[in-house]
Amino acid sequence: MAKAPLVRTIASALAVIFGFAFTYMLIRNYHFTAGDKKFDWSVSKIGLQMMGTGDGGYALPFEVVSILLLAAMVGCIVIAIRSKPEEK
Repeated sequence: MAKAPLVRTIASALAVIFGFAFTYMLIRNYHFTAGDKKFDWSVSKIGLQMMGTGDGGYALPFEVVSILLLAAMVGCIVIAIRSKPEEK
């Protein structure tokens, strides 16, 4: 397998660092609270909490999990694709 060029390696490392920094800033600025409230188990209430952006909403964690799952799927596809053997 051919080695990746240095510029490509540096660019991918910077993209990962900036991605982690951006995610950290978003999570740090979003104040998560764990309350002692009783939970209402109705479907409409669960939907409002999953997609809500206000107090008691889980939109940011929902999006973070969806991005992680997308990255895992893309990684699996990249690993599964085999490169053609080199001709000599």
